[in-house]
Amino acid sequence: MIKNQKTKKLIADLQYADLFDPNNPYRRYFRLWLDGSYLGEEHYRRNIEQAKRLWNKPRRNVRAFVLSEWNKYNATDLSDYSHHQIARAFKEVLGDRLEEFNDALIEDFRDEFREFVEEQQVA
Repeated sequence: MIKNQKTKKLIADLQYADLFDPNNPYRRYFRLWLDGSYLGEEHYRRNIEQAKRLWNKPRRNVRAFVLSEWNKYNATDLSDYSHHQIARAFKEVLGDRLEEFNDALIEDFRDEFREFVEEQQVA
């Protein structure tokens, strides 16, 4: 049972969001995080380099990077909540579909940087 009122509020907000919809604000803003809209061009360029480095690596490597960026994004966009509260809320709302959601975030990452990786592979 979740006792923390802030966590309960975040869970209530998340329950009404279709987190699997790519146009959901959490997912859209995460893509803005990846493209440097939050932290600038240097962050964007670093993410391009990470995409090139990780593209053909095992899923666990890509997953680790994407979830690290997801956590950084959440720490910024949901700054009223602790890392623990955010993780608990998403786990509560997603339940058995948590890994499916992680896969959706990985696909958002791949969609964002596909053109740079494919451009490198052709060259």
